[in-house]
Amino acid sequence: LVAAGTASASVYSNGPFQTGTGDGFGGGNTSAIEQPAFNTFGYTASTASSFAVADDFTVTDAAGWSLNSLTVYAYQTQGNPNPVSTFTDIRVSIFASNPNGTQNAPTYGDFTTNRLLSTAFTGVYRVTATTLTNGQRGIMSITADLSDIPDLAPGTYWVGWTLGGTSTSGPFAVPVVPNPSGANAQQRNFGATPTNWATVNAGTATAAQDMAFDIDYNVVPAPGAAALLGLGALAGLRRRR
Repeated sequence: LVAAGTASASVYSNGPFQTGTGDGFGGGNTSAIEQPAFNTFGYTASTASSFAVADDFTVTDAAGWSLNSLTVYAYQTQGNPNPVSTFTDIRVSIFASNPNGTQNAPTYGDFTTNRLLSTAFTGVYRVTATTLTNGQRGIMSITADLSDIPDLAPGTYWVGWTLGGTSTSGPFAVPVVPNPSGANAQQRNFGATPTNWATVNAGTATAAQDMAFDIDYNVVPAPGAAALLGLGALAGLRRRR
């Protein structure tokens, strides 16, 4: 009975980005562009230049999800290999539908509040298949606090983010590799008109790419779980008596 009211954290992953192990700069790992179909290292998601990216996720549990955090993956190109995170800012919005459709304003969150919890080097470098040991694009994890977002009911949502850092390069969001069927990530210059979300420019490919991100969440306890928890505690108390 007690277990019925206990929620443990789970992680929704939108997909991997690492393609090689130990084959990169200094023995690091790699995330290689899927050439020739794609020719883009990353997609601009810069607060300074008013760009954001967004991608969808689906809440599958009947009682919904209570969000804890969002982790995205991005880089700022460095002149010399320097696997230390330069990120200082992440701003997040949640949309109830594709922002490139009927809903351009977020349901929750905004692109003005810095939600940064932590950031670190992932040990992976963004490269091409012919420049595996290039160390200029160290991919960083950037984690945002989403604990104030109301519980999400079952359904498909879109999460958008924009990033800031101490380097003048980017920031650039890293896509999922290999790119999945039905990829549909969006990008927006949110300093312009409110309706200009568009499918990310995927280089020479005709299809979009998906963005790499993870959402840490708890499943909302089913109705009555709290009551069961209380009954379990009461039964234990009676037994102890």
